[in-house]
Amino acid sequence: MARLFKPSTTRYVDANGKRCNKGDPGARKEKPTKSGKWRGEYRDANGALKSVSLCSNKSAARRMLKEIEDRVDLEKAGLSESFEESAKTPLSQHVDEFEANLRDADRTEDHCKATANRVRRIIKECRFTFMSDLSPSKTLSWIGERKRNDEMSDQTARHYRTAIKQFSKWLVKDGRTKSDRLAHLELDKGKKVDPVHERRELTQDELAYLLDATRTGPVRSKLTGGQRFKLYMVAMSTGLRASELASLTPMSFDLEAAIPVVTVAPKDEKARRGATLPLPPHIVELLKEWFKQPVEERWLLLVIRCRLV
Repeated sequence: MARLFKPSTTRYVDANGKRCNKGDPGARKEKPTKSGKWRGEYRDANGALKSVSLCSNKSAARRMLKEIEDRVDLEKAGLSESFEESAKTPLSQHVDEFEANLRDADRTEDHCKATANRVRRIIKECRFTFMSDLSPSKTLSWIGERKRNDEMSDQTARHYRTAIKQFSKWLVKDGRTKSDRLAHLELDKGKKVDPVHERRELTQDELAYLLDATRTGPVRSKLTGGQRFKLYMVAMSTGLRASELASLTPMSFDLEAAIPVVTVAPKDEKARRGATLPLPPHIVELLKEWFKQPVEERWLLLVIRCRLV
């Protein structure tokens, strides 16, 4: 068991009050005085008793002694070298491997990119270079400043907190560090977040206006107004998300079945289960006419990776 203590210093002085040796004539012993610095006693990995000078602040000295104990425990378990190597690795490299791990866990591409990019932004703007730099207070201050400057909504701030905490927990779970340095960063789980933009269904008049305006609209994201009109019609009829629509190819449609359907592969569907959705008659007719167009026309609309605009 490690021990924290302040050693006592005994001094001898002569008749004039000057410091002298214990055996000098007239030497007298002064009252012992405590050292200004704390020391720690611990046993190393081989069981030998060691003593180390720490610092004058008791709380800091206790943390320093605890870190020494942790290193001894790691050395006993044969993990000290791997932890030391990870500690010297820049956080940017850890984030790259974290993002790759998210993909290996079969998360959606959008989730992987968004989570990793939020972590990268915090690390860059808080000037965190190594794992030892990660700080709950600095992270919270950075988020708070952006909220005060109206750069972030409450919901966006929560996303950033969730991302950086997920990363710090992963560092521990992946055996890169012993402790989670952001364990005390709160997520405000119980706080109700008011959305900046309320979501609602469009009215029939609004849908009609959108489709009419789109059909004759300009080229956007490399899609003509007519192409975007067809894309919107499929989206409104199926409820598919933008990334799910972007994953479709002509092979995704079965227009000759008794009940025409469109199929989204599991890897492209948000819940990773896949989906097969029926198509209403007016969409089937629209798609049949569209599939008679040159291949380039269909391919551009179905395969291009873009957001709905």
